[in-house]
Amino acid sequence: MSTNVSKNKVTTSKLSAFVMNASSAEKERVYAEVIKKATESQNKVISEAKSIAM
Repeated sequence: MSTNVSKNKVTTSKLSAFVMNASSAEKERVYAEVIKKATESQNKVISEAKSIAM
């Protein structure tokens, strides 16, 4: 029985490089900003939906 091993090189994404290499302080800063923007976006969608429903 033989094993077929892939010789393709795996590339690293910018996100995975950030997660692997950034300091915990930098990760915390970026995550906080992402959460802030996501919350703002969700609140905007909710507000628009409420204005349509009225």
